[in-house]
Amino acid sequence: MKIDVNTHTTFKSKNKVIRRADDIVRTLNNNYPRVSETNVEDFVNIDKFPVVTKLLDFKTMRMRSCISTKRMNAIDLNSMIRALPDAVKKFRCGNCYESAELAALAAKVNGLKDFSIGRVMSSDTGSLDHAVVVVKNGNNPYVLDAWLGFADYIPNAVERFNKEFSSHFNLSRKPNEKIYIKPQEIKSYQESVMNNITSEEIEDIFPELLVKEKQNKPKISD
Repeated sequence: MKIDVNTHTTFKSKNKVIRRADDIVRTLNNNYPRVSETNVEDFVNIDKFPVVTKLLDFKTMRMRSCISTKRMNAIDLNSMIRALPDAVKKFRCGNCYESAELAALAAKVNGLKDFSIGRVMSSDTGSLDHAVVVVKNGNNPYVLDAWLGFADYIPNAVERFNKEFSSHFNLSRKPNEKIYIKPQEIKSYQESVMNNITSEEIEDIFPELLVKEKQNKPKISD
């Protein structure tokens, strides 16, 4: 199955759904700041600073080793769920897949339904090596992209991949190239363990990720 982003209506203005999704991504990134090795690799003239990417690569490997160890030694569901976010907070690094797993966690905390991690693909070049969370949202699916720091309806997200964030992707630039999102065939570890806990229960573990509904200011009568 694939989600074809070229057949959905494009929404330019941010409505309540996308504003809240943006708030979820922003809240997540504010509470779990991290540097991405793969993001830094795309910087202009980064080849002049090889030590930077080497250090980030080593740090990322250490973080992933820490996550694996924590998961293997987890004594309960709480420990399993905390393994990834705790390691990211400790090492302050993470690539797009860690960001997608964190976004899935934030989605669960905020009571979003029917979401999953998906891979961004090109009809010409195949995998674009990028992961996002897709929220089905009826006939208007949208993405939470914690790595790039935004949320939007899929057509708008693809437009941003093609233009604003094109330096991160291996695009063919052919006129008939199509970008689509392919759901993972196997759920990530983080998604799997979260299946066994409710949004209310996981909110108690990660209260910092909860985005509260904004209340309308009362009108002042004359």
